[in-house]
Amino acid sequence: MTQNSLRYLDIAKALSRLHSEMMPAELHATLCGILCAGGSVESDDWLEQLFPSYNPNDLLHEEAMLMLLPLQTQCVQQLNDTNFSFELLLPPDEEPMEARLQALGDWCQGFMTGLAMGGLKSMDDIPDEAGEFARDMVEIARAGTSYDLDDEDEDENALTELIEYVRVGVLLVYEEMQPVETSSIPRYPLH
Repeated sequence: MTQNSLRYLDIAKALSRLHSEMMPAELHATLCGILCAGGSVESDDWLEQLFPSYNPNDLLHEEAMLMLLPLQTQCVQQLNDTNFSFELLLPPDEEPMEARLQALGDWCQGFMTGLAMGGLKSMDDIPDEAGEFARDMVEIARAGTSYDLDDEDEDENALTELIEYVRVGVLLVYEEMQPVETSSIPRYPLH
């Protein structure tokens, strides 16, 4: 089982302790969307928005929140990593194809929700190619599990390609909506 698979299961446990109907993929995507639209977010802000019934006096709730907080750090690090280490948080490959497709649809829906929570007012506010990608995300989220599954190998390849498309697209949205300040990049004279 991969590290990402273990992380998915840990987050599922935390969400269960909070009595949340949100799935780990949707939570991860929502946070990524918030970061893409807003650039940064305080832990208390996104946790309060997503879990309004959170009770700090409930030991299970507090334990769950401690499990969720590192997700924000991980998202920020991965979105800013020059080696493009960003990964979608999805169920392990051992899960049935239908569950993984549903999780990808949830991920796309969560990302769009996160963009709105991060301050995006309209799809027209997303620049260039990133806007086209965002519209694709809406379609992927709508499709959910309505894909025809016939050939296991072909379906696995198609899912892998779709996940990679979403992964790279999210990095594009982040780059276009949160551009690196060129003045902060050291300049070296050319000889």
